[in-house]
Amino acid sequence: MSPKYLTGKMKKRFLPLLGLLLLLACGLCFGGFTAARYVLDWRSGSQLASADKFYFTSDHLEEGDFPVYRISVPSSESAEVVFNLKNFADEKRVSQTAIEYTCAVTVNGTPDSDKGKTGTLAAGGGASGQPQTPATVKIGGFDTADFQNGKATVQVTATASPYAKTIGAIFELYLPIQGAEYSVNDAAGSNTLTLLVTTGEKAGTVTIGFPTDVLPDNTNPLFERTSGRNIAENSCSFAAQADAQYSLVFFKTTPTATYTKENFTLNNP
Repeated sequence: MSPKYLTGKMKKRFLPLLGLLLLLACGLCFGGFTAARYVLDWRSGSQLASADKFYFTSDHLEEGDFPVYRISVPSSESAEVVFNLKNFADEKRVSQTAIEYTCAVTVNGTPDSDKGKTGTLAAGGGASGQPQTPATVKIGGFDTADFQNGKATVQVTATASPYAKTIGAIFELYLPIQGAEYSVNDAAGSNTLTLLVTTGEKAGTVTIGFPTDVLPDNTNPLFERTSGRNIAENSCSFAAQADAQYSLVFFKTTPTATYTKENFTLNNP
């Protein structure tokens, strides 16, 4: 409808609306062009910042939920936690800046500043940015008081600088257990036998010696992340808690044979 056919009241309503539409059209034309030019200039500008590639990794420490490792140690004096810190994730992902790291240590929940470590991981070297050799960190200096009922819990938290990243792990150290007892349940014709281990008041490492014609159950979670297991030498170890009972299954290569306690050994000083 042409404005000349509008009534006076309709003209009063229509003219402001027409002006607003013209204003929006101008804004889209000129303002849109200006905004587009600004984006183009910003993207192509020489001052565009980019962050250096940064990787702070370890063979044992992880980000997020800290993994738990169970380690058998022969004595409190020789107990040691060992891990590597790296400035790369793989050969193609290498940090482009040097990394200053700090390792904080707690023993049984109590901070131990004497066991803390600091160091530097150099930036990736050469034009290809090859990884540096990992830094091996060793934490030791434990004594008898650190082992409560034969077990010491060591938490390591490593932080990085100049970029913030935290990785960590929990290491449970177990001395050889004292006071454990064991029994064997078996019958002729059975494909398996059961070894029952009962611990005393102390936690620690249980090492079982077994005959050459039986094999421990490889799916038993007790053996996960526990050092000391060596099937080739017919022995296996696991970290045991105090006042606990463990049932271990062994497979028999000769089902007609019958085994007793005397066919097995247990470290029980």
